[in-house]
Amino acid sequence: MSVTRREFLLGTGAGLLLPKTYDFFANFLAKNGEPFLEKPSSCTRTIYCSDIFGEGGLRLLLDTPEYEIPDFSSFTYEEFFQEFFPDWLSEPDFWETRKDWYPREAYIDEWTAFDMWVRRHSPDVKAFELLEWVDLGETRSTRDGVDGWIDFTDGVHPGNDSRFTDVDHLGASILQHRLNELNMGIEVALA
Repeated sequence: MSVTRREFLLGTGAGLLLPKTYDFFANFLAKNGEPFLEKPSSCTRTIYCSDIFGEGGLRLLLDTPEYEIPDFSSFTYEEFFQEFFPDWLSEPDFWETRKDWYPREAYIDEWTAFDMWVRRHSPDVKAFELLEWVDLGETRSTRDGVDGWIDFTDGVHPGNDSRFTDVDHLGASILQHRLNELNMGIEVALA
């Protein structure tokens, strides 16, 4: 018996998406123009699918439908670290060893603040960190011409260590289905 590429990608074992489920999601998307997102029985977190960057996929954002960047203009370095990196301050002599880079009472450079914040506190990095260790089965594929993908990016290129996750509309249905199978209590919603 020969196995098609689609059947291979979808799999037929436990924890993998059955072809009939894939077909249901694809048909629902074609008919309604949006993914089928079956709500979990209980929900503690929400992952929003947002078209904020318009790059052919939906960016996953944890617990917020908007990509909101804090206003860093009024933060001193000390206030910034207290707010966003309090664990760093527990290091002995933190300020003394970094006084040339982070002048404690000076206002923080907004680009420096953004660069540090985006790697650890942005809603897309939080979604990435939540999902990166979840067994998504064959859902964790890339944009190889097959609909129903989820794409984890861990560093775009040297000098850009952004971490984020994108899905297509069909991939959003598949992601919600898998999270429900795992009883994770996470709702996938369109932003």
